[in-house]
Amino acid sequence: MWSNDPDVRTMLRFQAGDADAFELLFRKYLNAVLNFCLRYSGDRAAAEDAAQETFLRLYAARRSYRPLAKFTTFLFQIATNLALNERRFRSRHPVAPEGVEEMAIADPPATRPDAAAESSDRIRLVREGVAALPDRQRAALLLVEYERMTYADVAAALDTTVPAVETLLFRARQALRSRFGPSLR
Repeated sequence: MWSNDPDVRTMLRFQAGDADAFELLFRKYLNAVLNFCLRYSGDRAAAEDAAQETFLRLYAARRSYRPLAKFTTFLFQIATNLALNERRFRSRHPVAPEGVEEMAIADPPATRPDAAAESSDRIRLVREGVAALPDRQRAALLLVEYERMTYADVAAALDTTVPAVETLLFRARQALRSRFGPSLR
């Protein structure tokens, strides 16, 4: 069913013993996984650890891999589960923060200095709003808005249904709208 997905074919080559295939997948998706983890956690070191662990688990899963969905769905399911588990662990074992890294959300170009300051403030507020969302709402929102995954792929990554993803997204967007009012598009 997923034989048209070139990444599934690459993963199957890796499963058959082609080590170069894993390197191709690693190079192709490292930045996407790292950015997802960074957006999710807001902590550079934690994001790097989660991205590394995602690929370690992908490597370990090569023997049991079955192409039941697109490769990116499988990969981001691993990354999402790690992010959720890390978040739960940190909530149970809080550590005094030394400083939170800026999330990897590209700043739009500004034409005036005051517009740049406004834009920077708005981006910071949106980051804070997204970070304040419940875990599964945040994961669904990031996967849809930044990774451009379909609702079906997000449902597979979060091990839920499409209607549940729609509900998560509705609630996340509603929470952001109530936090920011009509100024949020």
